[in-house]
Amino acid sequence: QKPESIAELIVENWLTICMYENFKACEEGQTLFSLYRALKCQINSGLVDEFSKKSQYSLSPSYLLPNNLDYETLNVFVSVNVQIKMMDASINPWTISLINIPIIILSLDTVSQVKAKILDKAIMMYLKGEHSLFTDSENKQTIAESNLDNFLLYFFHNKVKVNLANFDKTSILLPGKKKFIVANTMKHYNIKSDNKLLLTSENLLNFNERHLLTDDKLTKIHLLIPKEAEISTIENKKNSKKKLIFQPAVDKENINSSLFILLTTKKNINDFIHNFFKSLTTDIPCQSNSKVFSSQSSYQINQERKFFHVFYLFSMLEDIATSISINDTEEIKSWKINSFINAFWSKAIRNPNKIFSVEVDSSLFASLNVIAEVLLTSCSQESSILSFKTGSSISTQIFHEDITTTYIHWWNSFLNSKRKIPEEDIVSLMSDIVEKYELEEFKANAL
Repeated sequence: QKPESIAELIVENWLTICMYENFKACEEGQTLFSLYRALKCQINSGLVDEFSKKSQYSLSPSYLLPNNLDYETLNVFVSVNVQIKMMDASINPWTISLINIPIIILSLDTVSQVKAKILDKAIMMYLKGEHSLFTDSENKQTIAESNLDNFLLYFFHNKVKVNLANFDKTSILLPGKKKFIVANTMKHYNIKSDNKLLLTSENLLNFNERHLLTDDKLTKIHLLIPKEAEISTIENKKNSKKKLIFQPAVDKENINSSLFILLTTKKNINDFIHNFFKSLTTDIPCQSNSKVFSSQSSYQINQERKFFHVFYLFSMLEDIATSISINDTEEIKSWKINSFINAFWSKAIRNPNKIFSVEVDSSLFASLNVIAEVLLTSCSQESSILSFKTGSSISTQIFHEDITTTYIHWWNSFLNSKRKIPEEDIVSLMSDIVEKYELEEFKANAL
């Protein structure tokens, strides 16, 4: 590797280790997690295609679904009896048992999507009740990635248990040059509001016959249905002309409709973005009063030391610039942006799964990527800010007012601040970090 790329990795890894305390005990971790949750809830409140991951709500135009699908919002009651495995197989899994918890789902959700929504709420209830989001030092637990096939979903109808699966013998087929099979939805199973479901790790029925045999010639689809296709079912070919319950996807998206959806999504999560950006640039008091976050005393840090490592890095860059006779403030500012924003925060925003025990699919990643772009734009030179409205993507243009009136001023103040950190203070801070490095939790999570 080139020397400069190695230097970037060193700075990035050093910042990651130093920032671990901030994620544990300060606002940065809480506001980033709140932003992730808000964005995930917003996306899941509308339709999401199971396979393309295009969604009804998004900050990215390329991930928007056509706005022509009719569906209902269903309020169902779900009993949960599952085990959640840990990343470390030697640690006992969590056993979650809940009875008739209310869950909001959509009539066009697939079985897998409903499972994911149930698990998400069950895990959050479990975390708030008994565990912190971060690993406790005494119980080094990190949730393993969920395999939804390990969980079975049942529908109780007239005292009969019906196993729900994405694909079975009742699934709709679209024959033609290329054979398609449509994923089963709640509407397909005639699930209504107030119905009762059960999510469990146990096989209560011998339902193997209901499952569709694996056929590589079948292409799985969900909401994005091809226009031309004769429709049939595996069980009853007499119903080959059965009307499809989904409307076909449109070829060309309506720009006005897309812009309205982008603005709606942005409006609903704007406060979370605002709070997160503010936590990155201001000395908000460190606190951990959320039940989801650990509040162990070993991770509570002095407010004055919140940005010690950052300002130490900035001072070092300024000293280097002085030593080689570089006086251009914008160039020095770009060094700070590359070392702190590009190398660390833009990656943290795009990949919250590297910090928290969460999963990020492509629809979430696309919207998080837009937020990272907004952050980078907010740190750019003022000349580029003034012209970006016409030269940037639609996604970042909808944040133009926030950037020009608020975010750019926050970041200018932060990046241009002159706070000299005494050598003994940074040595003291690094000594504390080295001491925490000896904790098994730090080795497992921060590194």
